[in-house]
Amino acid sequence: DYESVRNIDGIVILPDNIRSIAGGTFAYCNITEIHLPDSLEHIGEYAFGACKELKEVYIPENVKKIEGAPFAGCNSLTRIAVSAENRWYDSRRDCNAIIQTDINRLIAGCKNTVIPDEIESVQAHAYENWINRESIVPPIVNEETADGYEGNRDIFRPDFTD
Repeated sequence: DYESVRNIDGIVILPDNIRSIAGGTFAYCNITEIHLPDSLEHIGEYAFGACKELKEVYIPENVKKIEGAPFAGCNSLTRIAVSAENRWYDSRRDCNAIIQTDINRLIAGCKNTVIPDEIESVQAHAYENWINRESIVPPIVNEETADGYEGNRDIFRPDFTD
């Protein structure tokens, strides 16, 4: 399983036997495309954090655990899709987001995310890739149900200077 890499550019194709990507593994790499294997079950916190060139993500069917902010700071991310066979997460109606199916929780979004009406909560940092501050926020999102917001309903912006 992958634990940490640095200075990777371009397209990354992970081997078919990978089951887990540890938190921060590809953080700050210049990945433009990542191919996640069907064997993958776990994506750690901030696994692809600040991969500013990453454009698309496809979550395979066997991923059953996605920890916090896996794609935070991926400012070029325009497409997120989840396998229709995944039992734990979905990207219903091509919403360009990762949704935890059983509790209707938005896990990660991107520039082109359209939030489904049935979303009940938002995971911390789910909105970090939304550069456009005028993105539509569903009425259900408030300080009690959305960890990804600070006061005044502004999108939380991380400090990537460390």
